[in-house]
Amino acid sequence: MVIVESKRGPFRVSNIYYPAADEIRELRHNLRLNQIIYVRHAPQCFETEGPVTFHEVIRTNQVDLTRGTDELFERLKRNSRAQVRQIERLRDRIEVRRNDGVDADVLAVNRALVAVKRRAQRLSPRRLQQLKPFTDIFVCYFESRPLCAHVYLRDEKLKRVGLMVTGSTRFSGEDTPVFIGSVNKWLHWYEMQLYKSEGIETYDLGRIPSQQEGIARFKLSFGGQQVVEHNYIIANPHGRLAVRSFYALRGLRSSG
Repeated sequence: MVIVESKRGPFRVSNIYYPAADEIRELRHNLRLNQIIYVRHAPQCFETEGPVTFHEVIRTNQVDLTRGTDELFERLKRNSRAQVRQIERLRDRIEVRRNDGVDADVLAVNRALVAVKRRAQRLSPRRLQQLKPFTDIFVCYFESRPLCAHVYLRDEKLKRVGLMVTGSTRFSGEDTPVFIGSVNKWLHWYEMQLYKSEGIETYDLGRIPSQQEGIARFKLSFGGQQVVEHNYIIANPHGRLAVRSFYALRGLRSSG
């Protein structure tokens, strides 16, 4: 279980990733009056009475990194394998940086994506600082230019990493979208191999959106297994009102 804490006005917001059922029950039992708990990627469904104000069922695509490297590669879709091989031939012009000195670049390529994809998750400098103790940040450079970035939540106990935020310059016009897409797939393959070498067993490509077929196809192109998980929001009455107000305001902003 990974816990990321933040504050929103008078409320303490806890984002809980990958909790077990007994951990969720303890969280509910110890819920504070000013606390809002976002439970993310819980493996089991649990009773939703009391302080539970929201529940949704999600699907993720998880790659089993305990398989052999050759088998993992063969499980990629044929087009993905071809893209990875294409970029591998340019390896001497590519650099991947992890964590150190990448903050400005990951924010920049995330902004480039959000500018044209309104549903893409925006990464603010404040949010980046909150996440850094629990994440790995990868930025891929081609000829010293940052093209793609991935932010992964890392749970050492579960030996699991999960894709949280992405970014790319796919629509900037400097490179073709096809080339950027190929670099992005190669970066995923690079990360899968690296995490496998570090003993990570589950490479989670994140939520599969039901209404965004392109993103779903992309995530499923890496093989893996679709897994059903659960998200919850747990809060007392004042917290529930704050959550409803926040999402209502966000809905107005997105429709404006």
